[in-house]
Amino acid sequence: MIGPAATHYIYDISSTKSASSKWIFAAHQVGAAVAASGAGIIYKIFNSYTWAFALRGMFYLVSKWYNRCNYFLMVHFLFCFSDRR
Repeated sequence: MIGPAATHYIYDISSTKSASSKWIFAAHQVGAAVAASGAGIIYKIFNSYTWAFALRGMFYLVSKWYNRCNYFLMVHFLFCFSDRR
């Protein structure tokens, strides 16, 4: 059963909002489905969710490292190549 808050959010996404918000919503749903399916496959193989949680933690650490690297590259680009000296 979908609650009122979820119904309002789904209505917001399906309205005439920007196309980028719809793609973000769709990508989030696909990512959640892939993660849930992957956890189910790992559970079938190892008969435990321990490896699924460990893999989730590794993906988290990689994403944090990637975001930090992008931030430092952006700051370096802005300060090194700006017109202000």
